[in-house]
Formats: sequence, structure tokens, C-alpha cells
Amino acid sequence: MNGISIITTNRDDNHGGQTIDRFRYTFQYNIDILTKNDIDFEYIIIDWNPLDPSRYLYLNPTLSPFFSFPHIKNFIIDRSVLINEGLVPEKFYEYFAKNVGMRRITKKYLMAINFDILIEPSLIDGIKEILSEDEKITKEYFYRCQFRRNYAFNNGTLLLQDRYDLDDNNFSDKCICGLYSGDFLVLHESNDIGYNETDNGHRSHLRQTGMDGEILWTLLGSGKKLKFVKGEYGHIDHSRPSDPKDCYREGIVYKNREDWGFIKYPVTQISDNISIIHS
Repeated sequence: MNGISIITTNRDDNHGGQTIDRFRYTFQYNIDILTKNDIDFEYIIIDWNPLDPSRYLYLNPTLSPFFSFPHIKNFIIDRSVLINEGLVPEKFYEYFAKNVGMRRITKKYLMAINFDILIEPSLIDGIKEILSEDEKITKEYFYRCQFRRNYAFNNGTLLLQDRYDLDDNNFSDKCICGLYSGDFLVLHESNDIGYNETDNGHRSHLRQTGMDGEILWTLLGSGKKLKFVKGEYGHIDHSRPSDPKDCYREGIVYKNREDWGFIKYPVTQISDNISIIHS
């Protein structure tokens, strides 16, 4: 069975509320369930331009124990990269951050998720099915999860609020199922399409939900087909929930630069699994 690189991103600025607490919960939960089920994985965390150097994720006392795990790789994006790229340093470009992880995987498959996503037990068999499949087949697909369980989070306790079917035609679409498109995406390592970097993210009229969805349209336009993974994933709710109908529907297909994912920038290693990408 092949391995998988889990890619997520965060910043210690309390965006969405209880940011660190929600991240710590999903971080520990996902590591535990992957380990328990003997899945070969690495967990790539992109710390996006910490606004205060004392607030690097790996320095947070509730998170720091996890960063010593051999499965963990932490890339910190330095402010100098954003200045060089013409990006707004104070803005959190989640889609650029996921690209950084996508360009640096070492496993056969990647799973790009938001930091507050839970890999539910029902999803494990579906993941193993992909990892065991003939790669000639899996290269032809982009994988999403059809069912999303939404949890309220209170003092470290989860309470199930609702369950969404992403394939519900009332508020999604059949060709990409773009509902909550940033939550969950699985691709083979041969994929050369990242999230959209073509306009430096200056699309203030679009919400994050829409910008994440553009990669799904582009994957579809490249000839890949949508396939659902068996099972469902969980999401820990936050203070600024997105509108389920807030999907980008224009069918945009883009072409990133060859050096997408900040692959041209030097990397300085801080420890065995923590590095800074800088200009």
C-alpha cells in the first residue's frame, strides 16, 4: 500500500476563533487515527507568515509536543517571500500555502485539507482503497469526500450539528461538487496542478470557498474526473461559517507559473522537521 502526504496550513492569529484549540484537536486526532490504522503518512503543516515571530506554531506550548513527531514536516513562510511575490503580508493566503505543501510531498498521494478537518473512522477504508489502487487508474481522478459532518466545538468537546451531502444538486454542482471545496482533496503525486496563483490572490470580491474551488475546475479541464472517496469527514465549526452556496461556478481554468508553490526559494532548516522558506 502506498503512502499519503497530508497537507494543511494555519497561522496563530485566531482567525475564525479558537484557532489553536481547533487545530490541536484535529492535529492530534488525525495523527492518531492514521497511525492506528497503519497508514504510511507524513503531515505537512505550512505556517503562513507568522505576524509575530514568537507565535510560530511550533512554539505554541499546546502544539509544540506534536512537532517532534517524525511524521511531521513544518514549513514556515517568511515575510520576505510575500514581499518578493507582491502579496499582502498581513493576509492569509491559504491556497498559496497548500501549494507549498503540494510541491514538497514525498509520498505517492497527497490529501489537501483545511486545518479544522477530521479524518473520520468511516473514511479510512476509502483512503486505503485509493492507496492500494493501480496508479494508472488513480492518476486519472481527483478525489473528494461526499459527506461532511459539522461539529460545534466547546472546551475541547465536539457536538454534531449537521451533515451535508456535497453531491446535493440544490446547492452544489455535479461536475466538481464544489461545496466546501477547500476541505478535502486527494491527488496522485503526478499531478502538476496547484491552487490558483495567477493573479497574486487579489480577488477581494471572492470568498475563500470560491477560490479553493478553482482548482477543481482546472483539474476537470485537464481531463481528470471526479471520484468520491468512501466515508465522510468532519469539520469543526468556527465563528465565521461560510455560505454553502458560496461556490465559484464560472468553470475557470488557469495555468500557474512553472515555479508555483514557492519552489524557487531557499529553505533553511531549523530542526529535523522544521524549516523556513525565505527569499
